[in-house]
Amino acid sequence: MEQLINFLSGGVPGGILVFLLFLLIINLAFSFLKTSKLFSAEQSKKNRRTYSLALLMLYIGIWLATQPPKPQIRVVVLPTISTDASFKADARAFELAELFRRCAPSAFEPKYLLHRWTWLYETIDPDSVNFISQWKKTALALRPGIIIQPYYKKTGISCSVVADGDSLYFTASGAHSLLNKIKRNTGLFKEKAVFSQIDPKALTLRLLLLKNKNDAVLQSAAADSGLEVLQMVAEAYVRKGLLRPIDREKAKYMKIENPDFQKAKRIFSKLIKAGADTPETAYWLGRMAIYDQTYTKAEVYLKKAFVEDPSNARILLQLSYLHPDRLKEFGYNSRIDILKRTVSLDPGFREGVFQLAQEYYNSGTGTASGTGTTKARQTIETFLKINREDLKILSLLASIELKLGYYDIAFQLYEKIAARVPEASNSWYNLGVVRFMKKEYREALQNFLKAIAIDKNLDAYLYAGITYRMLGENEKALHYYRERIRRKSGDDDKWAKEAMKGIRKILSDTTIKHEH
Repeated sequence: MEQLINFLSGGVPGGILVFLLFLLIINLAFSFLKTSKLFSAEQSKKNRRTYSLALLMLYIGIWLATQPPKPQIRVVVLPTISTDASFKADARAFELAELFRRCAPSAFEPKYLLHRWTWLYETIDPDSVNFISQWKKTALALRPGIIIQPYYKKTGISCSVVADGDSLYFTASGAHSLLNKIKRNTGLFKEKAVFSQIDPKALTLRLLLLKNKNDAVLQSAAADSGLEVLQMVAEAYVRKGLLRPIDREKAKYMKIENPDFQKAKRIFSKLIKAGADTPETAYWLGRMAIYDQTYTKAEVYLKKAFVEDPSNARILLQLSYLHPDRLKEFGYNSRIDILKRTVSLDPGFREGVFQLAQEYYNSGTGTASGTGTTKARQTIETFLKINREDLKILSLLASIELKLGYYDIAFQLYEKIAARVPEASNSWYNLGVVRFMKKEYREALQNFLKAIAIDKNLDAYLYAGITYRMLGENEKALHYYRERIRRKSGDDDKWAKEAMKGIRKILSDTTIKHEH
């Protein structure tokens, strides 16, 4: 019903209700004029019909003018398989898909949106990337308008282009010539689109980056000074730098250099001077600036990246960390606005979905029936239709159910996650939190202690201290509080401060008891 009302309102809040109100006023007015003998019955009927029709035509005009543009047609290029359907997710398999990805920002006709193969790779579970069936399943869940499946043959490469149930088939000696055939025989590309060649080494390095093998990239590229390879090297350094913890409290008083960022900046500077920078160069410079909290620099870099590649969901996500006032020139008035666009570009983007669902929930009342909660759940459920087993999104859903007080649902979700990744301490920590909320303190404690045994989980130390205190075992509570403080990540570690409060509370209560 809500969707129908929104549709009839034509994008104008309450539009259909305003129309009906004015229609009612017109009919009541002419009924009054007829009753008061100012108009004859025939004249009143005629005027009522004329004015109602004029109002309807005006409403239709406004409705048409305020309709949002038609959504872009999503195009998915699957990895290349052999004619016997065998498949391995290596650089050769993504040659055609990479050619498409490179031309996405500028060569595609505006009505088409390329769903880049790298986005698909990041959506699919790492254990499933070598199964072409999983690629097809994930691609179809995105509801693409066009899907392209390439095949390697003994004599070259061919592909099927499927749109609206119809198929076109193309064959060529190589991926580059095949792309030119697709350009000539479909309406996907602009007339002046030009396609660059691929450096196989750079494509191999990109795959390593997608697998988070940053050190392997640096080792493989050590003796290569090619500009495209240098881009991959710089990205590897940025990714490594983003993993470095930073003491924000300490950073307020002294400059803390990130050695990986410094190396990346030197390479990016070299690329820019050589005129070999890409939208990705500006994107990674923007990410470093966001991490360093130098938002003015971040704005410059990310806006440059956005102008050059406006359909890149990753760039939009980073832009969402800027103050909304900085984004009004692009038509975004809130963080939710830009995150909605991010997820519309890539519905399988787990970090974008995570941030949007969190933003929806935090903007609401925190109640089960609230608009914020409803939209957060809808965002999560839409993603889970694409990747039903994604642990990060399942964990977010569980945390929302926990906050809403649905402990049994949260427990089932966390139990499922723990079964999938029993070696992850957070799985057991989260189970402990649910049990703690259910006042099952002994069972919760076992979960916290297991999380600590796996990898000395910091949050589990704090909760173990709180749980021991609830059980009246203050000496053990003090031990775990102190252990949490000893492992503090910096002066701004708020959970270490909570542990300190716990110690003070126990010591205060003990002093009071002794005085009495």
